[in-house]
Amino acid sequence: MAHVWLILTLFLKLLFESCDGEKTDDSIKLDIPSLTRKYLPCTGNLTCVIMCSVSSVAQAQLSWFNGSTIYTSLNISDSNNKVFIGVDYQDNNNYSCVVSSSGVNQRTNLNIHRLCQSCSGTNLTKVDVNEGQSVTLPAHFTNDQDEVLWSYEGNTLIARLINGSESYHDCEDGRFKNRLQLDITTGSLAVHIIRKIHSGQFNLKINKISGDLDCQNYKVTVQQTLHNVQLQTYQNVT
Repeated sequence: MAHVWLILTLFLKLLFESCDGEKTDDSIKLDIPSLTRKYLPCTGNLTCVIMCSVSSVAQAQLSWFNGSTIYTSLNISDSNNKVFIGVDYQDNNNYSCVVSSSGVNQRTNLNIHRLCQSCSGTNLTKVDVNEGQSVTLPAHFTNDQDEVLWSYEGNTLIARLINGSESYHDCEDGRFKNRLQLDITTGSLAVHIIRKIHSGQFNLKINKISGDLDCQNYKVTVQQTLHNVQLQTYQNVT
């Protein structure tokens, strides 16, 4: 009788493991997918690009879903463990990123309003500066994990600071080449030896780890000094 129960137990175990023709391996451990917004420097593109990434797992698949429909998918490898999607702020909040392997999966739902929120309608501070001087546009952040983004004339990203790491973008005409400097303690942006061509609106956006958003806009007007006007006139004459 004991042998009958043993055989029945083994049969039931095999039956449940093969349900839907797929065996679930509880030994597989998958990280929860991480979602971050990727900014495209110097493009002026307002599309919100979201990157989903996960630690490499053998024979795993990383996919973006729109509801129950797969939007895009890739097989994870050591050199390819990220998948991207472009969304609009007004899109329905129905996207999710899923990593799956051997019947085990982890899912992260996309909160569009948190990751794609904009700074439109924020206060504007006017800044006047003489040509040839340096100007510092203040920012105040207290958490190294907060992301500080500076853009120029809309959505053209020129400087970024996160985790103490800074990066700069000169854009097509190179007008900011070797002129920008971020304060890694405060996030403030300095523009050195400023010229008339640098007049315009500078936008500060701080994405806080808490999910909150801080914004500030600066309208910078660079005024030509009398010395530079006289020098330019002399050069034109000669």
